[in-house]
Amino acid sequence: MRIKLSFKYLIFLLVISFSIPALGQNYELPIDETGKVVFTDVIPLEEMSKVDIYKKAKMWIVSTLKSGDNMVELDGTNSDKIIGTGNIIIPEEEIFSSHHESLNFKFIVMCKDNRLKYSVENFTLHLTMFNYNSVTSIEAIRDYKGTIGKKRQIQFESEVKAAVKKNIELLVNEFVIHMNKTENDDW
Repeated sequence: MRIKLSFKYLIFLLVISFSIPALGQNYELPIDETGKVVFTDVIPLEEMSKVDIYKKAKMWIVSTLKSGDNMVELDGTNSDKIIGTGNIIIPEEEIFSSHHESLNFKFIVMCKDNRLKYSVENFTLHLTMFNYNSVTSIEAIRDYKGTIGKKRQIQFESEVKAAVKKNIELLVNEFVIHMNKTENDDW
Protein backbone atom coordinates (compact mmCIF):
# COMPACT_ATOMS: atom_id res chain seq x y z
CA MET A 1 0.00 0.00 0.00
CA ARG A 2 2.78 2.41 0.89
CA ILE A 3 4.59 1.70 -2.41
CA LYS A 4 1.43 2.33 -4.43
CA LEU A 5 0.80 5.58 -2.60
CA SER A 6 4.36 6.78 -3.25
CA PHE A 7 4.13 5.83 -6.92
CA LYS A 8 0.79 7.66 -7.31
CA TYR A 9 2.30 10.67 -5.58
CA LEU A 10 5.30 10.59 -7.95
CA ILE A 11 3.02 10.41 -11.00
CA PHE A 12 0.96 13.31 -9.64
CA LEU A 13 4.09 15.43 -9.17
CA LEU A 14 5.29 14.67 -12.72
CA VAL A 15 1.93 15.60 -14.24
CA ILE A 16 1.80 18.86 -12.27
CA SER A 17 5.40 19.79 -13.13
CA PHE A 18 4.72 19.42 -16.86
CA SER A 19 1.36 21.22 -16.76
CA ILE A 20 2.19 24.26 -14.66
CA PRO A 21 4.86 25.82 -16.91
CA ALA A 22 2.64 25.64 -19.98
CA LEU A 23 -0.44 26.93 -18.21
CA GLY A 24 1.35 29.51 -16.09
CA GLN A 25 3.10 31.27 -18.93
CA ASN A 26 1.39 33.95 -20.94
CA TYR A 27 2.61 33.81 -24.51
CA GLU A 28 0.43 36.49 -25.98
CA LEU A 29 1.25 37.39 -29.54
CA PRO A 30 1.22 40.96 -30.88
CA ILE A 31 -2.18 41.72 -32.41
CA ASP A 32 -2.85 44.66 -34.74
CA GLU A 33 -6.03 46.73 -34.94
CA THR A 34 -7.63 44.22 -37.34
CA GLY A 35 -7.09 41.27 -34.98
CA LYS A 36 -4.22 39.75 -36.96
CA VAL A 37 -0.92 38.61 -35.45
CA VAL A 38 1.78 41.04 -36.63
CA PHE A 39 5.34 41.45 -35.40
CA THR A 40 6.41 44.94 -36.46
CA ASP A 41 8.86 47.67 -35.53
CA VAL A 42 10.87 50.57 -36.93
CA ILE A 43 14.65 50.21 -36.89
CA PRO A 44 16.73 53.40 -36.99
CA LEU A 45 19.80 53.02 -39.22
CA GLU A 46 21.87 56.16 -38.91
CA GLU A 47 23.61 57.44 -42.01
CA MET A 48 22.23 54.76 -44.34
CA SER A 49 20.44 55.73 -47.50
CA LYS A 50 17.17 54.14 -48.54
CA VAL A 51 18.99 52.40 -51.41
CA ASP A 52 21.65 50.91 -49.11
CA ILE A 53 19.02 49.76 -46.61
CA TYR A 54 17.00 48.19 -49.43
CA LYS A 55 20.03 46.30 -50.83
CA LYS A 56 21.09 45.01 -47.43
CA ALA A 57 17.56 43.95 -46.45
CA LYS A 58 17.02 42.26 -49.82
CA MET A 59 20.26 40.30 -49.45
CA TRP A 60 19.22 39.07 -45.98
CA ILE A 61 15.71 38.13 -47.10
CA VAL A 62 16.89 36.23 -50.18
CA SER A 63 19.57 34.33 -48.24
CA THR A 64 17.51 33.65 -45.09
CA LEU A 65 13.89 33.09 -46.09
CA LYS A 66 14.01 29.80 -47.88
CA SER A 67 10.55 28.39 -48.44
CA GLY A 68 8.91 26.06 -50.90
CA ASP A 69 7.75 28.90 -53.10
CA ASN A 70 10.91 30.95 -52.35
CA MET A 71 9.11 34.08 -53.38
CA VAL A 72 10.46 37.59 -52.98
CA GLU A 73 8.42 40.47 -54.37
CA LEU A 74 10.14 43.76 -54.99
CA ASP A 75 7.72 46.63 -54.89
CA GLY A 76 7.65 50.41 -54.70
CA THR A 77 8.44 53.23 -57.02
CA ASN A 78 12.09 53.55 -56.03
CA SER A 79 12.71 50.09 -54.61
CA ASP A 80 11.42 50.86 -51.15
CA LYS A 81 9.44 47.70 -50.30
CA ILE A 82 10.37 44.01 -50.17
CA ILE A 83 7.93 41.18 -49.46
CA GLY A 84 9.44 37.79 -48.74
CA THR A 85 7.64 34.52 -48.10
CA GLY A 86 9.27 32.26 -45.58
CA ASN A 87 8.73 29.27 -43.37
CA ILE A 88 10.23 27.92 -40.22
CA ILE A 89 10.28 24.26 -39.26
CA ILE A 90 9.35 24.19 -35.58
CA PRO A 91 11.16 21.51 -33.55
CA GLU A 92 8.90 18.67 -32.40
CA GLU A 93 9.57 19.29 -28.73
CA GLU A 94 8.08 22.80 -28.88
CA ILE A 95 4.54 21.56 -29.62
CA PHE A 96 4.01 18.34 -27.71
CA SER A 97 0.99 16.86 -29.52
CA SER A 98 2.40 17.30 -32.98
CA HIS A 99 5.32 15.65 -34.72
CA HIS A 100 5.83 17.95 -37.70
CA GLU A 101 5.09 21.65 -37.75
CA SER A 102 5.97 24.42 -40.14
CA LEU A 103 5.09 28.07 -39.81
CA ASN A 104 4.60 30.04 -43.02
CA PHE A 105 4.60 33.85 -43.05
CA LYS A 106 5.29 37.05 -44.98
CA PHE A 107 8.31 39.18 -44.05
CA ILE A 108 7.78 42.74 -45.29
CA VAL A 109 10.41 45.50 -45.24
CA MET A 110 9.72 49.14 -46.10
CA CYS A 111 12.77 51.36 -46.55
CA LYS A 112 13.35 55.07 -45.99
CA ASP A 113 16.52 57.06 -45.46
CA ASN A 114 18.02 56.28 -42.05
CA ARG A 115 15.33 53.76 -41.05
CA LEU A 116 13.26 50.78 -42.05
CA LYS A 117 10.03 49.23 -40.92
CA TYR A 118 9.60 45.47 -40.87
CA SER A 119 6.42 43.49 -40.50
CA VAL A 120 6.08 39.72 -40.08
CA GLU A 121 2.49 38.64 -40.72
CA ASN A 122 0.05 36.33 -42.55
CA PHE A 123 0.94 33.30 -40.44
CA THR A 124 -0.28 29.80 -41.22
CA LEU A 125 0.65 26.77 -39.19
CA HIS A 126 0.93 23.37 -40.87
CA LEU A 127 0.55 20.50 -38.39
CA THR A 128 0.77 16.74 -38.54
CA MET A 129 -0.76 15.04 -35.53
CA PHE A 130 -1.30 11.30 -35.40
CA ASN A 131 -1.23 11.05 -39.23
CA TYR A 132 -3.76 13.90 -39.47
CA ASN A 133 -2.56 16.90 -41.48
CA SER A 134 -4.08 20.31 -41.02
CA VAL A 135 -3.46 23.98 -41.75
CA THR A 136 -4.69 26.81 -39.59
CA SER A 137 -4.03 30.49 -39.15
CA ILE A 138 -2.39 31.55 -35.91
CA GLU A 139 -5.41 33.72 -35.12
CA ALA A 140 -7.67 30.63 -35.28
CA ILE A 141 -5.48 28.46 -33.06
CA ARG A 142 -7.82 28.97 -30.08
CA ASP A 143 -10.61 27.29 -32.07
CA TYR A 144 -8.39 24.52 -33.49
CA LYS A 145 -9.85 21.12 -32.77
CA GLY A 146 -7.65 18.69 -34.70
CA THR A 147 -7.29 15.38 -32.88
CA ILE A 148 -6.63 16.75 -29.39
CA GLY A 149 -9.28 16.76 -26.70
CA LYS A 150 -10.81 19.69 -24.91
CA LYS A 151 -8.54 19.20 -21.90
CA ARG A 152 -5.42 19.48 -24.03
CA GLN A 153 -6.63 22.54 -26.00
CA ILE A 154 -5.39 25.18 -23.53
CA GLN A 155 -1.92 23.65 -23.30
CA PHE A 156 -1.77 23.22 -27.08
CA GLU A 157 -2.67 26.89 -27.66
CA SER A 158 0.00 27.98 -25.17
CA GLU A 159 2.64 25.77 -26.82
CA VAL A 160 1.81 27.07 -30.30
CA LYS A 161 1.96 30.70 -29.17
CA ALA A 162 5.25 30.12 -27.33
CA ALA A 163 6.80 28.40 -30.38
CA VAL A 164 5.64 31.15 -32.76
CA LYS A 165 6.84 33.92 -30.47
CA LYS A 166 10.23 32.30 -29.84
CA ASN A 167 10.96 31.45 -33.48
CA ILE A 168 9.78 34.77 -34.96
CA GLU A 169 11.65 36.79 -32.32
CA LEU A 170 14.83 34.83 -33.13
CA LEU A 171 14.35 35.54 -36.83
CA VAL A 172 13.69 39.25 -36.24
CA ASN A 173 16.71 39.55 -33.92
CA GLU A 174 18.90 37.99 -36.61
CA PHE A 175 17.53 40.50 -39.13
CA VAL A 176 18.12 43.49 -36.82
CA ILE A 177 21.69 42.36 -36.09
CA HIS A 178 22.34 41.97 -39.81
CA MET A 179 20.96 45.41 -40.60
CA ASN A 180 23.03 47.10 -37.87
CA LYS A 181 26.24 45.30 -38.74
CA THR A 182 28.78 47.38 -40.59
CA GLU A 183 30.22 45.45 -43.44
CA ASN A 184 33.81 45.70 -44.46
CA ASP A 185 34.08 45.13 -48.21
CA ASP A 186 37.86 45.27 -48.05
CA TRP A 187 38.57 41.56 -47.98
